[in-house]
Amino acid sequence: MQIGQTNRKFPWVDLVVILCCWVLASYILFSVKSFVRLTAVVEVVGADTVPRLIAYVLIILGLWLLISSIFLGKNSTTEFEVGKDNFKKAMLLLFLLGYSAVVPIIKFIPGTLLLGVFSLKLLGEQSWKTTFLVSISATLAMYFVFHSLLKVSLP
Repeated sequence: MQIGQTNRKFPWVDLVVILCCWVLASYILFSVKSFVRLTAVVEVVGADTVPRLIAYVLIILGLWLLISSIFLGKNSTTEFEVGKDNFKKAMLLLFLLGYSAVVPIIKFIPGTLLLGVFSLKLLGEQSWKTTFLVSISATLAMYFVFHSLLKVSLP
Protein backbone atom coordinates (compact mmCIF):
# COMPACT_ATOMS: atom_id res chain seq x y z
CA MET A 1 0.00 0.00 0.00
CA GLN A 2 1.01 3.51 -0.70
CA ILE A 3 0.60 6.23 1.91
CA GLY A 4 0.20 9.79 0.77
CA GLN A 5 0.15 13.06 2.65
CA THR A 6 -1.58 16.34 2.10
CA ASN A 7 -1.01 19.59 3.97
CA ARG A 8 -4.07 21.54 5.01
CA LYS A 9 -3.92 25.31 5.40
CA PHE A 10 -7.64 25.70 5.96
CA PRO A 11 -10.01 22.85 6.92
CA TRP A 12 -12.45 23.08 3.99
CA VAL A 13 -13.43 19.44 4.17
CA ASP A 14 -14.15 19.74 7.87
CA LEU A 15 -16.37 22.74 7.26
CA VAL A 16 -18.33 20.89 4.56
CA VAL A 17 -18.84 17.94 6.93
CA ILE A 18 -19.94 20.33 9.70
CA LEU A 19 -22.43 21.99 7.37
CA CYS A 20 -23.80 18.60 6.28
CA CYS A 21 -24.20 17.53 9.93
CA TRP A 22 -26.08 20.69 10.82
CA VAL A 23 -28.30 20.64 7.72
CA LEU A 24 -29.20 17.01 8.37
CA ALA A 25 -29.87 17.72 12.05
CA SER A 26 -32.09 20.69 11.13
CA TYR A 27 -34.01 18.57 8.64
CA ILE A 28 -34.54 15.83 11.25
CA LEU A 29 -35.70 18.30 13.90
CA PHE A 30 -38.05 19.96 11.42
CA SER A 31 -39.44 16.61 10.26
CA VAL A 32 -40.20 15.19 13.71
CA LYS A 33 -42.58 18.05 14.44
CA SER A 34 -45.10 16.36 12.15
CA PHE A 35 -44.96 12.97 13.92
CA VAL A 36 -48.36 11.98 15.28
CA ARG A 37 -48.70 11.08 18.94
CA LEU A 38 -50.51 7.77 19.43
CA THR A 39 -52.11 8.62 22.77
CA ALA A 40 -53.40 11.73 24.46
CA VAL A 41 -51.18 11.03 27.47
CA VAL A 42 -47.82 12.74 27.43
CA GLU A 43 -45.24 10.18 26.35
CA VAL A 44 -41.70 10.23 27.64
CA VAL A 45 -40.46 8.07 24.77
CA GLY A 46 -42.34 8.61 21.56
CA ALA A 47 -41.79 8.17 17.87
CA ASP A 48 -39.71 11.34 17.79
CA THR A 49 -37.28 10.42 20.60
CA VAL A 50 -34.61 8.56 18.62
CA PRO A 51 -34.61 10.98 15.65
CA ARG A 52 -34.26 13.93 18.04
CA LEU A 53 -31.42 12.15 19.85
CA ILE A 54 -29.64 11.56 16.54
CA ALA A 55 -30.12 15.21 15.56
CA TYR A 56 -28.70 16.45 18.87
CA VAL A 57 -25.70 14.12 18.52
CA LEU A 58 -25.10 15.48 14.99
CA ILE A 59 -25.19 19.04 16.32
CA ILE A 60 -22.74 18.20 19.11
CA LEU A 61 -20.40 16.37 16.71
CA GLY A 62 -20.52 19.32 14.34
CA LEU A 63 -19.59 21.70 17.15
CA TRP A 64 -16.77 19.42 18.27
CA LEU A 65 -15.42 19.14 14.72
CA LEU A 66 -15.67 22.91 14.28
CA ILE A 67 -13.75 23.62 17.48
CA SER A 68 -11.11 20.97 16.82
CA SER A 69 -10.58 21.95 13.18
CA ILE A 70 -10.27 25.68 13.86
CA PHE A 71 -8.13 25.55 16.99
CA LEU A 72 -6.26 22.27 16.63
CA GLY A 73 -6.18 21.55 12.90
CA LYS A 74 -4.24 24.50 11.53
CA ASN A 75 -1.35 23.50 9.28
CA SER A 76 -1.92 19.82 10.01
CA THR A 77 -0.96 16.94 7.77
CA THR A 78 -3.52 14.33 6.82
CA GLU A 79 -2.30 10.87 5.88
CA PHE A 80 -4.31 8.62 3.62
CA GLU A 81 -3.82 5.16 2.17
CA VAL A 82 -4.20 4.25 -1.46
CA GLY A 83 -4.34 0.61 -2.44
CA LYS A 84 -6.39 -2.53 -2.73
CA ASP A 85 -8.52 -1.72 0.34
CA ASN A 86 -10.60 0.44 -1.99
CA PHE A 87 -11.79 -2.77 -3.67
CA LYS A 88 -12.95 -4.12 -0.30
CA LYS A 89 -14.77 -0.87 0.43
CA ALA A 90 -16.50 -0.96 -2.95
CA MET A 91 -17.51 -4.59 -2.46
CA LEU A 92 -18.88 -3.83 1.00
CA LEU A 93 -20.91 -0.98 -0.49
CA LEU A 94 -22.26 -3.38 -3.14
CA PHE A 95 -23.16 -5.89 -0.42
CA LEU A 96 -25.09 -3.17 1.45
CA LEU A 97 -26.94 -2.14 -1.71
CA GLY A 98 -27.72 -5.77 -2.45
CA TYR A 99 -28.91 -6.24 1.13
CA SER A 100 -31.34 -3.34 0.82
CA ALA A 101 -32.70 -4.82 -2.42
CA VAL A 102 -32.96 -8.41 -1.19
CA VAL A 103 -34.25 -7.95 2.38
CA PRO A 104 -37.89 -7.26 1.38
CA ILE A 105 -37.88 -10.53 -0.57
CA ILE A 106 -36.04 -12.95 1.71
CA LYS A 107 -36.91 -11.14 4.99
CA PHE A 108 -34.79 -9.68 7.78
CA ILE A 109 -33.16 -12.64 9.49
CA PRO A 110 -31.83 -14.55 6.44
CA GLY A 111 -30.78 -11.32 4.70
CA THR A 112 -28.94 -9.99 7.73
CA LEU A 113 -27.22 -13.35 8.28
CA LEU A 114 -26.00 -13.35 4.67
CA LEU A 115 -24.81 -9.74 4.96
CA GLY A 116 -22.92 -10.59 8.14
CA VAL A 117 -21.23 -13.65 6.64
CA PHE A 118 -20.27 -11.90 3.39
CA SER A 119 -18.99 -8.75 5.08
CA LEU A 120 -16.97 -10.61 7.72
CA LYS A 121 -15.35 -12.82 5.09
CA LEU A 122 -14.64 -9.75 2.94
CA LEU A 123 -13.03 -7.96 5.86
CA GLY A 124 -10.66 -10.86 6.42
CA GLU A 125 -12.14 -13.15 9.06
CA GLN A 126 -10.50 -16.56 8.58
CA SER A 127 -12.59 -18.81 10.80
CA TRP A 128 -15.99 -19.95 9.54
CA LYS A 129 -17.00 -20.74 13.12
CA THR A 130 -16.32 -17.18 14.24
CA THR A 131 -18.02 -15.78 11.14
CA PHE A 132 -21.24 -17.71 11.74
CA LEU A 133 -21.18 -17.12 15.50
CA VAL A 134 -20.79 -13.34 15.11
CA SER A 135 -23.36 -13.16 12.28
CA ILE A 136 -25.99 -15.18 14.16
CA SER A 137 -25.51 -13.36 17.48
CA ALA A 138 -25.55 -9.90 15.83
CA THR A 139 -28.66 -10.76 13.81
CA LEU A 140 -30.53 -12.09 16.83
CA ALA A 141 -29.46 -9.10 18.94
CA MET A 142 -30.71 -6.66 16.29
CA TYR A 143 -33.96 -8.62 15.94
CA PHE A 144 -34.49 -8.55 19.70
CA VAL A 145 -33.79 -4.83 19.98
CA PHE A 146 -35.89 -3.70 17.03
CA HIS A 147 -38.72 -6.24 17.12
CA SER A 148 -39.13 -6.92 20.83
CA LEU A 149 -37.93 -3.78 22.61
CA LEU A 150 -38.70 -1.00 20.12
CA LYS A 151 -41.71 -2.76 18.50
CA VAL A 152 -40.51 -1.90 14.99
CA SER A 153 -41.92 -4.07 12.24
CA LEU A 154 -39.15 -5.71 10.27
CA PRO A 155 -39.40 -6.98 6.69
